Amino acid sequence: MKSATGPQEVEGDVLLVATGRQPNSDKLGVQAGGLETDPHGHIRTDKTLQTVVPGVWALGDLANHFQLKHMANAEARIVWHNLMHPESPRRAQFPVVPSAVFADPQVASAGATEDDLRRTGQPYLASRRAYGDAAFGWALEDTTSFVKLLADPATRLLLGAHIIGPDASVLIQPLVQAMCLGNTVDEVARGVLYIHPALTEVVEQALLKL
Repeated sequence: MKSATGPQEVEGDVLLVATGRQPNSDKLGVQAGGLETDPHGHIRTDKTLQTVVPGVWALGDLANHFQLKHMANAEARIVWHNLMHPESPRRAQFPVVPSAVFADPQVASAGATEDDLRRTGQPYLASRRAYGDAAFGWALEDTTSFVKLLADPATRLLLGAHIIGPDASVLIQPLVQAMCLGNTVDEVARGVLYIHPALTEVVEQALLKL
């Protein structure tokens, strides 16, 4: 296969080909109801998730490009609130949208990748820490899993977090919280205690390395 660094060879027993998904707004005939769609077929909404038709709301895969269940859950809570409290509507604000692949190993990601930052010219610091560097990872005899963090050297804010290994989808959550709440690397690394010998220590080590 081709990659940014040139051809690479990968061996495996099974090949899964995923062609992706697309909204079925065309089959639903949403335009007949006065709804508008973008070029990808997603229904257009405002920040409160209301469509151009008053009283009609849209959420989930039909209305956003992320196609993630946790995104749809969050949007459902916003729509419920706005239906029940039209005098004080809430707006959809998701500065970071995390995702995970529940494979073996798990892969979890939030924010920018190094390629993203290089492409935009954003200065960054990078930190990588192996699971085996922490007591729990050492006990697992793990030799391949790791945490990789990217941060802004000026603001000390996390720009990206990427984890490959057991419980990656769980380990990334405090990093997502820090990115959403604007906590600096130093606050998350030194302002809280990390339980020993829990696997979260590898996250602490990666933060301290920054």
